[in-house]
Amino acid sequence: MAYTPSPENYFLGKGALYFDRFDSNGNKTGELHLGNCPDFSVAIDVSEKEHKSSLTGVATVDKKVTEQVTATVKFTLEEFVTENLLIALLGDEGTLTQAAGSVTTPEAYAVKTNRWYKLVYRNVSNVVVKDETDTTTYVENVDYRVDAEVGRVYIIPTGSISDDDVIHVTYDYGDLSTTIVKALENSQIQGYLRFIPATDQTGPRHECEVWKVDLRPSGEIGFISEDWAQMPIEGSITADTENHPDNPYFRLIKL
Repeated sequence: MAYTPSPENYFLGKGALYFDRFDSNGNKTGELHLGNCPDFSVAIDVSEKEHKSSLTGVATVDKKVTEQVTATVKFTLEEFVTENLLIALLGDEGTLTQAAGSVTTPEAYAVKTNRWYKLVYRNVSNVVVKDETDTTTYVENVDYRVDAEVGRVYIIPTGSISDDDVIHVTYDYGDLSTTIVKALENSQIQGYLRFIPATDQTGPRHECEVWKVDLRPSGEIGFISEDWAQMPIEGSITADTENHPDNPYFRLIKL
């Protein structure tokens, strides 16, 4: 232990942030490492109520009381995994599935050139595009293009398909099972937050445990960006008097 004053007490923090999201019943589900977080901070805000005397011409403050004390956290997520996106987009996790099959009854689309048209299924193959009467078969990469992964058809302006034509599309589609983020399903994400400092950081090491925090996004998410994209998060620390009556907000543990 370094006593003050000492340069050993100067602080340059690094470490790992973990979040244990509560389920719908308020139960923990397990601590998730949030990955690389370039910043993590805790802020204490004290609001005071002042009383001013009216006994003199110049009003003076003759009484001041603390009205409210609140605490907030801020941090930035950099790893675009599903669990982090659920926090940043106030989302719930879901699954998108489809069993392999074929579309034999044509899907009909009234089209314009230089436009994409979304098919019913994804992961498509063997796409055939015909005219409305099924007498003309159009040529792929001449009259239309296919985005097989997401399942859509593009009408090439220089091809044989004209604006307001109706096309018929048949195709095969493969098995699919993937995770989706259902955004804006929650007004906030509640859970337990833990910061564990790096063993080689500069200065004293303190673990931080926040019993209950309500997280929400605090800025834009750059899905198109010239720099590394980030997800800024902030949260309000709320009291957990049921489980921690003697220390209901958060604590630091000297390591």
